[in-house]
Amino acid sequence: MAAMQLDPTINLQALPWVSVLISGGIAMWGGLVVTLNRLDETGADWSHFWRWLSKDLVSAMVAGWLMFFIGGWLAWNVWLVAFSLLAAGYGGTRMLDAVTKKFISKIEES
Repeated sequence: MAAMQLDPTINLQALPWVSVLISGGIAMWGGLVVTLNRLDETGADWSHFWRWLSKDLVSAMVAGWLMFFIGGWLAWNVWLVAFSLLAAGYGGTRMLDAVTKKFISKIEES
């Protein structure tokens, strides 16, 4: 595989910020669903809600933005990106862990 070349003319102002914000919102929806499911399954009281919600929303946003940028880099169809945002938001830390392990294994192979 050819080595990737970075384009030095690309800067942060070139990012589609509205799309980035929308992708974060879609992923955060997945994080909210995870929190509500956890409360329902464990029967825990609502005192844990804010702590779990903050953790789940942050991990969902990071996972969602990771999938957004991977989808942009690989030129995925908009529907595939949207589905991956929901899945990443719902998967949160599990998805981040899987991607990190795959990334590390690729580095170790080379």
